[in-house]
Amino acid sequence: MEFYRCDSPDCGFVTDDPDLEVCPECGGTLFIPVEEEYISGYGWMCLSDQAHDKGDDEKALQYLNTAVEQDYPPAVYRLGVYYLRGILVEQDAAKAAECFREAGEKEDPSGWCALGQLYQQGDGVEQDLAKAVEYYQMAAEAEYAPAICCLGLCYETGEGVPQSWEDATRLYRQSADMGYARAQCNLGWCYEFGKGVPQSWKDAVYWYSSAADQEDPRALCNLGLCYEKGAGVEQSWGKAVRLYEASAQRGYAPAQCNLAWCYEAGEGVKKDQAMAIKWYSAAAEQDDARAQCNLGLCYERGDGVEQDMARAVALYRRSAGQGYSPSQCNLGWCYEAGEGVEQSWPEAIRWYTASAEQGYARAQCNLGWCYESGQGVPQSWEEAVKWYGRAAGQGDPRALYNLGWCYEYGKGIGRNLEEAVRLYQGASMRNYPPAVCRLGLCYENGEYVEQSWEKAAELYLQSARAGYAPGMCNYAWCAENGKGTPEDQKEAFQWFSKAAEQDFPRAVCRLGLYYEEGQLVEQNWEKAVEYYRRSAEMDYAPGACNLGWCCEMGKGTPRDLKEAVKWYHKSAEQGYARAQCNLAYCYEAAVGVEKSMTEAIYWYTKSAEQGYPRAQCNLAYCYDEGQGVEVDKETAVHWYTMAAEQGYPRAQCNLGYCYETGEGVKQDLQEAARLYGLAAEGGDPCAQCNLANFYASGTGVDQDLGKAFYWYERSARQGNQRGLFNAGDCCEFGKGTDQDYGRARSFYEKAADAGSAAAMFRLGRLYENGQGVDADQAAALTWYEKAAGLGNEEAKNAFSRLKKDRRTGACPDRKKAEKKAGKKGGFWGRFFH
Repeated sequence: MEFYRCDSPDCGFVTDDPDLEVCPECGGTLFIPVEEEYISGYGWMCLSDQAHDKGDDEKALQYLNTAVEQDYPPAVYRLGVYYLRGILVEQDAAKAAECFREAGEKEDPSGWCALGQLYQQGDGVEQDLAKAVEYYQMAAEAEYAPAICCLGLCYETGEGVPQSWEDATRLYRQSADMGYARAQCNLGWCYEFGKGVPQSWKDAVYWYSSAADQEDPRALCNLGLCYEKGAGVEQSWGKAVRLYEASAQRGYAPAQCNLAWCYEAGEGVKKDQAMAIKWYSAAAEQDDARAQCNLGLCYERGDGVEQDMARAVALYRRSAGQGYSPSQCNLGWCYEAGEGVEQSWPEAIRWYTASAEQGYARAQCNLGWCYESGQGVPQSWEEAVKWYGRAAGQGDPRALYNLGWCYEYGKGIGRNLEEAVRLYQGASMRNYPPAVCRLGLCYENGEYVEQSWEKAAELYLQSARAGYAPGMCNYAWCAENGKGTPEDQKEAFQWFSKAAEQDFPRAVCRLGLYYEEGQLVEQNWEKAVEYYRRSAEMDYAPGACNLGWCCEMGKGTPRDLKEAVKWYHKSAEQGYARAQCNLAYCYEAAVGVEKSMTEAIYWYTKSAEQGYPRAQCNLAYCYDEGQGVEVDKETAVHWYTMAAEQGYPRAQCNLGYCYETGEGVKQDLQEAARLYGLAAEGGDPCAQCNLANFYASGTGVDQDLGKAFYWYERSARQGNQRGLFNAGDCCEFGKGTDQDYGRARSFYEKAADAGSAAAMFRLGRLYENGQGVDADQAAALTWYEKAAGLGNEEAKNAFSRLKKDRRTGACPDRKKAEKKAGKKGGFWGRFFH
């Protein structure tokens, strides 16, 4: 076979291609034939390289062995590399070590350096860090730049020598000054992080740039990161992307991952999820842990690829196995949720712990939640606080919020509302919607911040715009009631609706109330029930109570008392006071359930202890009358007082009666009058009538018949039987108002319809005497008979008299009758019917 050598005296390049026109080594254009015995080891290596490039492995190995036989050190080294990597020969690290040793003995420093690497890694030889350093030093003494760099790395890591950043940077600089790109990159890293040298982004960029000029992939990536951050250079996403791409094209996995992220986020390049997936995949195939994690997240979300939780888990597992804490946390979540794997709390805890112990804040927060809820670990508030604290120390917003909650309620740590607010503020500054909303509540209530409805509404709106349903609901309430923002019912409805779209139960229930009341929407009980049912099925106690009421009253759904009791019970067991009171009444009145005063007292007490005034009043009445409990007037007064102080009119009325009669409390007519007044103003018809009685008699107040009639009439308007009768009495005899028999008859008729025997008697007398109506003996007899049937003695006497008079044909003397009526209807005799 014919061979040709470049005619340049300093070149020595040899080829077997007769058509080669330009020497690839020196650019020479003249080639002369050469005999095999005159080809140098270098020439045989040139021929080996050309054969390898042409895919002729047999010739490539033949030519290389020929160079080795000539004891050409670079060829011996090259053969060692082939054995190490399994190129052209079967991979054999031990043979590689022999070749490297032989090359070193032939004073080729690359051999010593490569042999040092094998001893450092324990590849083909027994690991021996001291020997590795020895061989690096031998190569370094020959001023072999890669060995000097390797020796610097030993000092950096403390492998085979005492750890010393100063010695590491000294050696990196020596190698870097010789133009070795890897050393230049390492030195740049030392300047970036201030290791062995003063921290200096300017110097870091200089050395990264020097290595990048030699197309060193790691340096290209690191320099790209400088441009991304604007560290030591003017920030430029465009330049960062170009550098990442140059590094990625050279197969550097971290750069491929960075480039993928830029495509995913649309930073420095047009957003392109397909390109992101391509580069994440390329890096993941090289076992880049971060790329595996990010690619797993794409599969988890179905972002740029078809959603595949099993694939996501596989990627998280590969990454987690390399100790990458975000993947460990993600894998823990998959086990917690049973996504892509069978649900397993022990596995979730194992991975959360592995990640948390590396300082990954999200995992620390998740682990804290596990201890808080007792999921997979024994419940422990102290452990929860510990892990929340570690994550909060890194500024994790969810941990800040959770830790704040612990301080607020004294869980696992001493209660400290001031510290809680500070933590809520920290999480709010990081735009964590739950914390923003909770801080709004602090401003609403004035909790360690100056009370401000405006600030509260502002924060609620901020969290609402971030999509946080409780914030939407709170801001809707502010808009509804004009708190901190102008009242705007339409805006309130819109925010309630948005929160309801997220199935936030409070908002769902509120929409039901809109339909119940016909507010901003057409009144529709069926729609109201639909919303109440939705919120009730989400275990929202007020919704369950409202649904129970609809079932009880047959509003929007067929009346079903047992169903009502079911929903009241569900709500009551959740601690909702109104439902507890309603349920108690059901037991008291046998509504949808068998009567049980024991159960009634139990639920009234539960509700009353939460401060629900109706329950307090009802419970007081039970003690007052001895229903389900022993009569206890003092306890009755206690509960009446609790409800009365909340402005509950019926309790104010009943407590007024206690003060009037001195039952359970020292008699105090002035206090009774005051309480009757409060209840009367609150619309209680019994209290209005009682207050009228006081004004009529001058009891506890100055006598004032005008005020007496005013309150009798107010009571009468509500259909109160006593109020109707007494208002009629005032009109009949002109007490506090003009005498008006017709008006008196109207009041008496309504009182009679309400079952008042006294009113029936008075109607009979009006008909007998023709007062306010034409005289009608038959009608008079009818009313007397009705009143007598209810036990009214005056009516019995009148009925007997009128019956007798009609039999004898006697005609009563109207004036005497009127006089007699006036006597029986005297002020004190008639007043308290």
